Amino acid sequence: MKVLFIFYEKAFVNIREEPLAPLVLSALLKDKGHQVNAETFAEEQYNRVFQTIEGFCPDIISVSTTFGVHYRYLPLLKEIKNKYPDLLVVVGGAAPTFNPEIVELPGIDIICRGEGEYPFLELLDALEKKKPYHEIKNLWVKKEGNIYKNGIRPFLTEEELEALPFPDRSLFDCFPYLKKMGIKSVMAGRGCPFNCTYCYNHELKKMAPGKYVRFRSPQRVIEEIEYLIKTEEKVDYIAFQDDIFVLNKDWLKEFAHLYKARIGLPYKCNVFISCVDEEVCEYLKMSHCREAIFGLENGNEKLRKNILNKKVSNKTIEKNGLLLRKYGFQVVTQNIIGIPKETNASVCDTMDLNKKIKVFLANMYFFVPFRGTWLGKYAAQNGYRLKNPELPFDFQDRTALIYPYGENFTELRGLLYLGIDYPFFNKLIRFAYTGHYTTSKKILRKLLWKVYGFLYSFPFIDKIKHSCRPDKVKKKLEFYNP
Repeated sequence: MKVLFIFYEKAFVNIREEPLAPLVLSALLKDKGHQVNAETFAEEQYNRVFQTIEGFCPDIISVSTTFGVHYRYLPLLKEIKNKYPDLLVVVGGAAPTFNPEIVELPGIDIICRGEGEYPFLELLDALEKKKPYHEIKNLWVKKEGNIYKNGIRPFLTEEELEALPFPDRSLFDCFPYLKKMGIKSVMAGRGCPFNCTYCYNHELKKMAPGKYVRFRSPQRVIEEIEYLIKTEEKVDYIAFQDDIFVLNKDWLKEFAHLYKARIGLPYKCNVFISCVDEEVCEYLKMSHCREAIFGLENGNEKLRKNILNKKVSNKTIEKNGLLLRKYGFQVVTQNIIGIPKETNASVCDTMDLNKKIKVFLANMYFFVPFRGTWLGKYAAQNGYRLKNPELPFDFQDRTALIYPYGENFTELRGLLYLGIDYPFFNKLIRFAYTGHYTTSKKILRKLLWKVYGFLYSFPFIDKIKHSCRPDKVKKKLEFYNP
């Protein structure tokens, strides 16, 4: 069977790492004798896709998408079905997993919920043998006017994860700039044990039986990286995409020794800040970890605990964040602006906590109420209305909800970098954006924006003061743009 993967080009413009799910699926399909190809498309520009369909003659179109991005695929998929009615269109990823009703939309024949490797393989085998496929677990199938809604099979076991082939990076030949980059993505395992309300994990783990947090063996992970180094043109830096890389100290210890002995490349990984201690830092340092990333999310402890269900104190965040800095790691935080009950003051709290840790890079994202998450439901139930039903796929782009403080949040997102980089401005920013709004505060806000524009507009500033503003940092780091 022939499978054509389709990717929305703009969704990959700013990323520096390959999304691994379709690459693993492609490798598995090829191992079983199927042919695989890939193509990209731009907004309302579908010629390349149709040319590839004509030349490759696929049996199935495959799309993997999250919320927000999936709206960009729908017009194309509808056109594909109009032009090639016999082509099966299968959509997987977070969007159909938590909103399976999209199978009813024109242009979609099948959606896959949850882990898709073996349901997809089973579908191809059924098609090849001309057997019924409407009862395959994980799939919702639209056929002859009916929609067959199947349950979800157990999560893959650690043994099954171990047996999966290494990702097929040739699938991304259609993204030449990704192929040339020296940063390569790897996942040691799957799943997260925590229940943060803004994230899919707390709902996904309820969908199927079986162990949710799973790790491949350190040996297998090292073998994958060795294979990467042998087969890829350029590998300078490893990006571990695991939700939390440091959960199991015994696993981390074994990995650290193997990685130091056989790989030695710098890498980055995600940590959960309350899991960080001296022992974890020692293993990360030993194995050449350069960048430690964690979700600070919100500097207001009450909001972080009660709204985000992230049971970590500001004291722990500051203590362990500074511990990471003590070991020489580049500390990167993920922050969310505009969660329900957010105020200008709580946004400034986020600025303050990042400043105390002296972060290397603070990523600031606007809250997006993903369907299926607890916080998405909470936002809808408490009157937080969407600006547009088509959620933004770039969370730094714009706010998704209508807030009383929405315009202020957009302004503060930029000024937070000023307050973190230059503590002198921290109190001025808080004063300008909290309390009763006055003419003097209006003038101060304009002055702060002029200062911001000046300080971050000239290259010589980098020689004086390192900026934690993302676009400035990415220009500075050679391993991000080798």
